Amino acid sequence: MIEDYENTIRDLALSRLSAIFNEPVAKLTRDLRFGIDLNPSFMSNIHDNELDIVDHDIHDIAEDVADPDIMKEIASGRLVIWTVGDYCELMIRCSKIDLQYVTQLLEKDSPKIRSFLRVIVETAIATVLLMFISAYLIYTQKDILEGMHHLIYKLALAFSMLVAAWMMAGQLLKDLFHNAMRNLKSRKG
Repeated sequence: MIEDYENTIRDLALSRLSAIFNEPVAKLTRDLRFGIDLNPSFMSNIHDNELDIVDHDIHDIAEDVADPDIMKEIASGRLVIWTVGDYCELMIRCSKIDLQYVTQLLEKDSPKIRSFLRVIVETAIATVLLMFISAYLIYTQKDILEGMHHLIYKLALAFSMLVAAWMMAGQLLKDLFHNAMRNLKSRKG
């Protein structure tokens, strides 16, 4: 029974890492090292890459769940999360303290989807700024009513594109969640 429980948490942790690094679960072995065998797809000071997301997971667990013994191990350097196996074992240990929190962390939506949504929002903001600039240019060259007409048209177009993208992203998130739950249930059964 305890072994089944630990295997379930390990499977959730592997699924989380699979989603983060865009690797099949079958390729994720316990000895794969973060930053050496599992590398980020990009480096950025603005957006989180795969290693940043794993680091956030570890930080969140340590801050919100870990008991004093785990915190002492981390502080002393006896507990360092270098590998996939280390990550899974930390999640198993912390799940014995707060199963619900660990499960919610491991079942979070894919970081790739959050990045996709961030790009959509940033694109929408840039589009609106460009429309205001173009409206200003139109205004300075033509009368105010014609400039406002073009601005309203472009704002309506941008808003409809943003709503459509948001709806597609929502459906994608829903599909990903249902597929993940179906995969988890099929592994249990």
